[in-house]
Amino acid sequence: MNQIILKATNISKSFGNTKALKNVDFHLYKSKIHGLLGENGAGKSSLMNILSGIYQPESGKITIDGNTIKKLNPDYAAQLGIGMVHQEFRLIDNFSIKDNLTLSKSNIYIDDFEDAFKKYSDIFSLSADPSMTINKLSVGEKQKIEIMKLIFKNSNIMLLDEPTAVLTPQETDQLRISLETLSKKDEKTIV
Repeated sequence: MNQIILKATNISKSFGNTKALKNVDFHLYKSKIHGLLGENGAGKSSLMNILSGIYQPESGKITIDGNTIKKLNPDYAAQLGIGMVHQEFRLIDNFSIKDNLTLSKSNIYIDDFEDAFKKYSDIFSLSADPSMTINKLSVGEKQKIEIMKLIFKNSNIMLLDEPTAVLTPQETDQLRISLETLSKKDEKTIV
C-alpha cells in the first residue's frame, strides 16, 4: 500500500527577485525511493532545504503523517525524522568515523554502536574501521558516512542532495543498491 507520509502543497520561495519555487506540490510515499529531477536552478535544493527546515516557504503548507506543520526548522525536522545530506560534506575531518556518527544528541545507537556500524557498513560496502579519521577516507567513503549519519540520527525521511555527484560509476551503482536495501529493510523514505 502506498502511504503518503509527507505532502507539500503550493510551496513558493523567492530569493530577492528570483522565484526559486512557485506553487510546488510534492509528496513522498513511505519506504519508497523518490527522484527529484530538474535543470540547474530549477529549485530542487531549495525544496529540499524547505523540507528540512533550513528555509521557510513564503506560502504553502507541509503535512507530515497527516499533521500540518506550522513552522519547520532543522531541529524540529530532525525530531520528525527528516534528515538531509547536503552537496558539501558536513563531517569533522579530524574526528573519527565513530565520533562523526555519534555526535548527534538524537543518536539511537549509543549503546550498540558496534552492531549498528557493522550492519550499515555491510549495507554500504564500507570497509573502514570506525576509529579512522574522516580525513583519511575517500570521497565515496565520506558520502557513505554522511548518509549513515542520518540513519544514526533515526531519520526516516532521508533527503539526499545530489548524492552521486562526487561518486564514480561503480560507487553510484553500489549506492543505488544500498539505498534500495534501506528502503526495503529499514523502511526509509529516500529522495
